[in-house]
Amino acid sequence: MGTRLHVSGYGEGVAVDTGSAIKGNIIDVWLPCGAAIEWGRRQVTVTVY
Repeated sequence: MGTRLHVSGYGEGVAVDTGSAIKGNIIDVWLPCGAAIEWGRRQVTVTVY
């Protein structure tokens, strides 16, 4: 929790939860509803600081 990271195509972020539905090499990023639909599901590169 609190780990800083960079997600390609998204930008900077901070790990704030470990949601039980997220398993394996999957991350969940927060976006407003309309933007989330546009973002969809995609492969990204995550850099952890």
